[in-house]
Amino acid sequence: MKKRRVQHRQSDSGFRLAGEISQGLPIDAAVAGERLMIPRDIIEEKEIVYRAARGDLQEFGIECGDLLVVEQRPDGHAASAELVVARIGRRVFVGHWWGKHGRRAVMGDAFSVVAEERGLQVVGAITAIVRRTDSNAIETTTPAKRTDLPERVQKMEPKPDLRPVRWALGPLSTRARRCLERAKILSVMDLAYWSPRALLAMRGAGTLTIQEIVDASTRAGLHIASDDAPLPWVADPERWR
Repeated sequence: MKKRRVQHRQSDSGFRLAGEISQGLPIDAAVAGERLMIPRDIIEEKEIVYRAARGDLQEFGIECGDLLVVEQRPDGHAASAELVVARIGRRVFVGHWWGKHGRRAVMGDAFSVVAEERGLQVVGAITAIVRRTDSNAIETTTPAKRTDLPERVQKMEPKPDLRPVRWALGPLSTRARRCLERAKILSVMDLAYWSPRALLAMRGAGTLTIQEIVDASTRAGLHIASDDAPLPWVADPERWR
């Protein structure tokens, strides 16, 4: 990655923050509109700026609080290996774009698949990562383009598990089945978004019913979210409303 340092100027660049990004979550628009006190020449007229909300993008050289300058791509096009912001519905993902053989994916720096689902679309390409340092200077990083992305990715990480969850969990009580139906948990992939805490919020779901689902998941070797994970309807209200 190429880096350059410039002295911080306490001047309004004229640009405003478009929101905060966390891997796999909707854009947090609560901070949208915040003025950006960074040199104007860092941002082009048609670019937008997001801020990294957490430290879950470190594999791409992005720290919590970094500003991501994004060149918008209205046509959804990106070259393979470009560092992009992509979305599935309201959820956004950061990673290297991969599109070959009719498949589209966002990949991690170690070739892991960050996201690969129908409807994956490029929002824009990250052209610069801006970080304010302790010395009151601004450090600008130009993301490196991966040139060694593989021809195929199917052996690196399995596709989303779309098996019917009732089939994968095995026999369940009527209460447990109704709990899954009310939550619209249809596939094994859906189940991974829900924690026991979230399931308990469903109407008619008691602790014994939730424990039955957790135990069935454990026996089947399936993953469910931890209790400190974001609630599904908060993380993606469009999907879980």
